[in-house]
Amino acid sequence: MEADLNNNFEYDKTIIYINSKNGIFDPSSFRFYIKSDEKIKNPIAIKIIDATIISNTDSFDHGDEFYIILNDIHRSTTYIKDSSNNINICKYFEMIPFAKEPYGTNKYVSVLSRGTGTTNWSDSGAHILNPIILTLDRFNIEIKNKNFSPIPLADLDSLKLNICVYTLKKQIV
Repeated sequence: MEADLNNNFEYDKTIIYINSKNGIFDPSSFRFYIKSDEKIKNPIAIKIIDATIISNTDSFDHGDEFYIILNDIHRSTTYIKDSSNNINICKYFEMIPFAKEPYGTNKYVSVLSRGTGTTNWSDSGAHILNPIILTLDRFNIEIKNKNFSPIPLADLDSLKLNICVYTLKKQIV
């Protein structure tokens, strides 16, 4: 993307930092939401920049996955076989492999980095929203385990997520 000193780009970017410590949680699993006072109008694409999950337990195995669900935005799909040999279609926003890297005492950190939000929205790492969301001001997030089951709240300490939201400068409606 070339620099435009007249700011004639048709798109804007907003970098959003989500920290689960600021969320309002469901008491039964690692599911929370954050409501923003600022409304993002006409988002057309979302790109994950990086994510960090800190777990409170070593009950996860190296190679297990954490599936991040964000506002029912399905950027990826996987197929998971259950105990009855049925194949379940699981849609999610991002997957982070459990790294079992020590983080302080009795905690483990798993990190995913996809780069920066400095490229344009047509980058292959950006998820195009179809249909376009008219207003984005609430982020509903849930983390599921390798079987795509909810993770108990006590098993995870936190999620830190940086995303870039690309928006249209022109009004759609």
